[in-house]
Amino acid sequence: MKLLAYFIFKISIALILFSSSILCEDISLADDDIKSADLQIIGKILTTEEGKDFFAFRGIPYAKPPIGERRFKDPEPYGEWEGLLDARKDRNLCPQNMYNEFNLTMSEDCLTLNVYTKSLEDNKPVLVYIHGGGFKYGTGNSLIYNPKYLLDEDIVFVIFNYRLGPFGFLSTDSKEATGNFGFKDQVLVLKWVRDNIKGFGGNPDLITLIGHSAGAISATLHMASPMSKNLFHRVIALSASSTHHWKGQNSHLTQTLAESVNCPVNDSKELVECLRKKPWEDIIEACSKWDENGLADLEWNVELEKDFGQEQFINENPSVLYRNGNFFKIPVIIGTTRDEFADQGHKIILDTYLLNEFNENFNKVAPNCLGYNYSDVEESKTISERLRDFYFKDQRIGVVTETNLSNLFSDALINHGVHRFVQLASQHIDVYFYRFDYKGRYTCSYSKSYGEPFYVYHGDILFYLFVYPYCAPEFKKEDPEYLVMKKFIKFLKNFAQSGNPNGDKSKDDESYWTPSTKENIKTYYINEISKVDEPPYQDRLTLWDELFPIKENN
Repeated sequence: MKLLAYFIFKISIALILFSSSILCEDISLADDDIKSADLQIIGKILTTEEGKDFFAFRGIPYAKPPIGERRFKDPEPYGEWEGLLDARKDRNLCPQNMYNEFNLTMSEDCLTLNVYTKSLEDNKPVLVYIHGGGFKYGTGNSLIYNPKYLLDEDIVFVIFNYRLGPFGFLSTDSKEATGNFGFKDQVLVLKWVRDNIKGFGGNPDLITLIGHSAGAISATLHMASPMSKNLFHRVIALSASSTHHWKGQNSHLTQTLAESVNCPVNDSKELVECLRKKPWEDIIEACSKWDENGLADLEWNVELEKDFGQEQFINENPSVLYRNGNFFKIPVIIGTTRDEFADQGHKIILDTYLLNEFNENFNKVAPNCLGYNYSDVEESKTISERLRDFYFKDQRIGVVTETNLSNLFSDALINHGVHRFVQLASQHIDVYFYRFDYKGRYTCSYSKSYGEPFYVYHGDILFYLFVYPYCAPEFKKEDPEYLVMKKFIKFLKNFAQSGNPNGDKSKDDESYWTPSTKENIKTYYINEISKVDEPPYQDRLTLWDELFPIKENN
């Protein structure tokens, strides 16, 4: 039965001022609205998959709009606000070249978060989700990430926007633009959650940071960042890690962007001032031209910040920090899907031009596509030759070797970084390592246009967490995917509550999820019937360890 439309609860919480467009003095309430008299906020009453009511407060601002002089600067929290905050719907997406088909509004005035909870007076564990998208795309919008599956569990769920692409990661390698603005947005969210989540029924001492892809890179960076320490208590990293071999090229991309929009490149101050005056649409359009081949990449990435008097998010190679134990030691779940970026191989096979490039100019195209485009040309060439020999021997790249090409992309983009995290972090903490093997009827893969899914792809884990219409319909109880979804979410809830995903399961159970330690690395293979076994791809990933040793200054 629906709760009363005009639900008044007593609560004190420090929320944040926002533009007048979401503040109002008088408003008519619908039957599915919820209003707090003391908090002065209006939300919506929604329903979970099992028919339980929950509250949605969307579009809550956590920072001043990063526009004008605040573009390319660290975020600024808002002070207290007066008036009634209308939090009944999502706000703007941050500027990007994505989700155009959903007809969603886009603006730099986008630093907002959504909070979902079934009760405002409990003390529930909190999941804070960082979306993926290669640091160029993504949103916390409920149309893309509908959390109704998650809210069947007793948790509070928070999801948010952060600045993307050049707006979040532009760097001049000087005080004019130090980079990592998107990560510092995330830190500000974590502080907001720490200070305010109790008013939404959440336990500020049980905050789990969960992220997918670029969000997983972010989550494992927060474990190593002094800015984020003690702001959360568990991490769930889905399909990526900051311990990858990719080297950021933010300052190079900044120069390229400036040239593209006719800004000066020889003076950092003039460059930044010029870019601040450009419409965000012009900047996004210029950057979108870099993605013409359609292959995944990590163009914008973490910056190892130099000290220009600012608060530094991170200033040392994350792999070095994890190897040396210089990170926030908390329980971690981390893993991959079975096939990760295998569809990149499929895409190349179907593209005559790309296929020819990989066959005839492998040493030229591979470094850019696989993330080791180093200034040392000879080093990149040596790596390319070793990779081509290992994955293809003397065969041409084509239909016969498509699986090898798929494995190459999966290892480069995801598998090696996760493998390295498990190897390094398990020397200091318990790490729950998984591989998601279940292949249902739907996929986020490029291959979905060819009928039944070929792979358990990089993004396929998302629709076992959310109603994720970008890739799959909403699951019903009679669907085969439904039980896998419920089991996976139960693992995450158990972990958020106790730091152990097994719940009440006995250690004698064959499907008990064994944590990896420095003496014993194990993998939990999630499927209709799950099992614990040895880690996957060890022969391949040993090569990557050899080709990309951990270096202090990388």
